[in-house]
This record gives sequence, C-alpha cells and structure tokens, in this order.
Amino acid sequence: MIGALCSAPLNGAEASLEPRISKICVDPPRLGSARRNAENTHRVPRPWSRWLYNTWHDDVEGDDIRYAELVSDGLDPASGRAGLKLVLTLRRGGQQQDVILTLSEDQFDCPGPVCEVGARFDGGELQTYAARPAQNSSRSLTLIDAAEQTFMRNVKQADTLLLKTDLRMAAGCEFVFHTAGLRWP
Repeated sequence: MIGALCSAPLNGAEASLEPRISKICVDPPRLGSARRNAENTHRVPRPWSRWLYNTWHDDVEGDDIRYAELVSDGLDPASGRAGLKLVLTLRRGGQQQDVILTLSEDQFDCPGPVCEVGARFDGGELQTYAARPAQNSSRSLTLIDAAEQTFMRNVKQADTLLLKTDLRMAAGCEFVFHTAGLRWP
C-alpha cells in the first residue's frame, strides 16, 4: 500500500523515545498481484497530479493568497524552441482571483492593451480568451476578469489543455498542459 502508516522498530538512541515513532512507509505496488488486481477491478487509474500548491499570507490585507501552478510540456523540438515552457498560475486571495500565464523565456506578442489567447480543453473547440500584459513584464499575461471565471471552470473539468498564443519570436505557439488532479475551490 502506498503511503501506509506503519510503526518502525527503534534502535540505539531512538529506543528511549516512547511510544514507538510512526513513519510513512512506501510499499511499491506489485504488478501482476492477483489480490491487487481483484481489489482494483472497479477502479479507474488516476494520473498523478502535476499541480504545485502554495499559500502566502498578506499581512497588509490580512488575507491568505493561494496559488496553484502547472508547467507546460516543452514545445516540439522541430520548432527549435524545445526549452520554452509556459507556466499556468491560478491565484486566489480575498475576493480576487487571477489566471496568469508566464513564459520561461521570450515575450508575448501583445501590441495593445489587450491580446488573445486560444485554449482547447480535452481536444474540444478552440476558445478565445482576452488577456492583458503584466505591468512589470512582457513575459506574463493575466486573463481579463470575465474570461478567468470561464477558464477556471474549464480547467477544473479538463484533463488536458492546449494554449495557443503568439510570441515575439514565433507566431502560433502551442503549449500542452496535463491539468488532471487540480484541487481548487
């Protein structure tokens, strides 16, 4: 059983500690185990979540600000931009929530105060969302208020997300995210 709580025998100096210390034990699944297969015949395997979570306390406002971040797969190596990644950040604090896109390198091509980002959830139709560039960086975009509600709802329900956007050095770049397993309010 993965992550089973178990008691570990103590030795040496640890033996004086009472009661016995509990540790998290990892017992890797045994492939082909008849018992395991019989127990799991009704379960559908879930992929491991790739989301990273963090909470920061804003002392001025007195609010906790929660973050969920997900890094895209790299671009197609044939494009010559294999190391380029996009980070999707969901941020919520107080009454405000944001969807932020941040590039590992390059810059978004957003000539005006508003630009568009295309999103395809689970291979569905391409949807367009309005975004504005960050005030302090041309590597970040924030979805505009009306768009972020719909986007967050779709991300929660999807297993994959393809984002399409224009960059200064390349038009129509597509970034793939594996969004399954998101735990978000």
